[in-house]
Amino acid sequence: MSFLRRSMGPRMPGELVALVDALRVPCVGLLPVGGRVGAADSYAGGHPFWPDGADWPEYAGRPMSFVAQIDAAALPIPVPGFPERGLLQWFVGADDVLGAYGTPGEPGFHTRWTDPSAAPSVRAPSDPTPAHIAERRGDDIRFALETRMPIPLRPFAVQTIPYLDEAGIADTEPIARWAEQLDEDPDDLDYVWAEHVRGPSSPLADIWRGSNIGGFPTFTQWDVRGTDDYAPWGAREGALILELDSDDIPGWGDGGVGHLFGIASDTATHRYQWDCL
Repeated sequence: MSFLRRSMGPRMPGELVALVDALRVPCVGLLPVGGRVGAADSYAGGHPFWPDGADWPEYAGRPMSFVAQIDAAALPIPVPGFPERGLLQWFVGADDVLGAYGTPGEPGFHTRWTDPSAAPSVRAPSDPTPAHIAERRGDDIRFALETRMPIPLRPFAVQTIPYLDEAGIADTEPIARWAEQLDEDPDDLDYVWAEHVRGPSSPLADIWRGSNIGGFPTFTQWDVRGTDDYAPWGAREGALILELDSDDIPGWGDGGVGHLFGIASDTATHRYQWDCL
């Protein structure tokens, strides 16, 4: 969901707008667009840029499902952790849970950086991947995204704000008054903030909520940062690298969001979450 599709509600009080303005963080929104896509562009689905001799990642005896490729050189603003150039490529397991139950010994996802200037791609974005070929062969393959063809992703500069528990707001009275204005429960400020400040019912049309690079993540169920082997928010390793929302690009099972966390340039720090509906 993006601010382009945000519903308009009552006018937000100025004191709350000022509070929100202090929390804004620039990031890069991703908008699916039509048209042709080049092998070194940013896109979801299809076949990634592929130098001759590169190995396709596997998980649980199956070739992985390719999710997306991001061209760092095309980002409109600097994003913490990202190098100036290179292609970030993201794959997940093609099993029933899209690699969500991977282990440190066999992670259910794979990321890599590819230099498109080092060697040409021997595959076009519309070519079938090893996962597509395995599916045609009759193997049990599940894809992260519904599309089998590449969807170009247009990056542009946007702003995000965190969830309330991450915002560290000392005085929540402006939020409580906003809740009363909306006839919402002033004792449930987490919901009011998530829905009516940073979420789909917010009148702030320039707050981004959708597929993005950097900035703050959006969760459909819960925030995994700080649990299991996910670094906590606030740590460099807990930063959002990339988020793809099924509202923008259909997929992730019955819907949801795919997250990559970590330091973008260091694939050893990357962690994947499928946050399903």
